[in-house]
Amino acid sequence: MACEMNEENNPYQSPSLSSMHPQISSEPLEVIPVGKGLRFANYLIDMIVAQLAIGFMIGIFAVVILGDGSEEFLNSPLLNLALFLCLPIYYILMEGIFGRTLGKLITGTVVVDGFGNKPSFGKIIGRSFARLIPFEAFSFLGSTGRGWHDSLTDTYVVKSR
Repeated sequence: MACEMNEENNPYQSPSLSSMHPQISSEPLEVIPVGKGLRFANYLIDMIVAQLAIGFMIGIFAVVILGDGSEEFLNSPLLNLALFLCLPIYYILMEGIFGRTLGKLITGTVVVDGFGNKPSFGKIIGRSFARLIPFEAFSFLGSTGRGWHDSLTDTYVVKSR
């Protein structure tokens, strides 16, 4: 009496990516952009998380690695350049890997392309560096509620739940 086990009923099989990350599902999401309130919440959460993480890493680096030379490093132009690039790197890593940042995870939103699929890595890079445009952070306050980083890369932030 052989017990047949297929992949559908295998309790030992690892979960699929689509069950862990709804935006990776083969089904595209409906492209209905979220409102300005959720966009602002995403921005606020991501700024707090990113700044805390960046500050913590810089503090650890300055004290542990540099020791007595930390004051000179904290006043250097190199630090300013590193800080300038940290935010795009945060967005590239989070949206490139997961399709969302921590702010989007908390608010139940995700980044999609014009067809409701996960955007290409190139679009994610474009979105991330477009955020460096002066006053871009306020661009979602326009009539459409889409930020310049969305409209320049033809991406949208939509509900994932």
